Amino acid sequence: MTGRVNPTAVFDPIRLCGTTVSRATLHNQDFINDLHIGIGDTVVVYKSGEIIPKIRRSIPEKRPAGTEDFRLPEVCPVCGGPIVREAGMSDMKCVNPSCPAQLERHIINFVGRSAMDIKGFGEENVIKMLREGFLKDAADIYTLRDKRQELLDRKVVGLEKSTDKLLASIEKSKENEPWRLLTGLAIDNVGQTSARTIMNHFGSFEALMDAKEEDLLGVPDIGPITASSIYSFFRQEGNRALMERFAALGLTMSTNEEERSDELAGKTFVVTGDVLHFKNRAELVDFIEKKGGKCAGSVSKKTFALINNDANSLSGKNRKAKELGIPILTEEEFLAMVKEENKDAD
Repeated sequence: MTGRVNPTAVFDPIRLCGTTVSRATLHNQDFINDLHIGIGDTVVVYKSGEIIPKIRRSIPEKRPAGTEDFRLPEVCPVCGGPIVREAGMSDMKCVNPSCPAQLERHIINFVGRSAMDIKGFGEENVIKMLREGFLKDAADIYTLRDKRQELLDRKVVGLEKSTDKLLASIEKSKENEPWRLLTGLAIDNVGQTSARTIMNHFGSFEALMDAKEEDLLGVPDIGPITASSIYSFFRQEGNRALMERFAALGLTMSTNEEERSDELAGKTFVVTGDVLHFKNRAELVDFIEKKGGKCAGSVSKKTFALINNDANSLSGKNRKAKELGIPILTEEEFLAMVKEENKDAD
């Protein structure tokens, strides 16, 4: 799913520590440059920890005439998409999310609970649909309802009931908050938390896609590496075309501004334990952020309150909150507080 290009040295088989080896990783372009390795070179190979084959150095006096240090290609050898090296990183990556070499992991991530959360769309279904040509990118998921009969005839999902349940889940996911779609794109360093923050800041994919790196750096908790990853992703024509397809297929591409307010602005919450009034903790986090608040993963002096329905829990977060004198609120108490804030705002 990462799209990382992994250069590998292939050499004449040799016996090393009791086994025959003929391949060793070259890691990245910097490693190749440092060791001056080119096609046709003679190299010294060893086993790290007597297990992993590695190249120690090349032997320049044995280099064939005209050989130059190897350069990684500028386009992906699988899909022809651009290969980029991100600022401050040594790895080079294919940034085409539809690249067949990474598509399987990408779509499994896309339909998973942390992203689009499409119920019933497990790994097995993803793999079968890819192999049988139903999916060539993530947007194709939303064309499957037009192929219902073919899915049934070829028994890709199973019986009619299972197929219809999956297709209904796919349609339902179109209503997801845009941060879930952003998480599903698997952009480097953009997980659930940062995706929520980013979409809360920009409000729509249209604004996010047009943002410059300096605009992205203005988002709370977004640093230069993440900003560069996002900017690079949306500069690629294939990725922009993918977003246009998502919009045309009816996915939610902007936040509902009518649901947004600022009564919790300046307050940071931590959510833990089971929830009662929301479908899951992610839904409670969404609620807080729509009210202008922030959510963190751990309790600190900056935490306004810990939300936990079990105030007597012996969890680490409860203990930390008590040590720091941070209030522990049940959902009922939290919702009552929000209601009171609303009254004050009126």
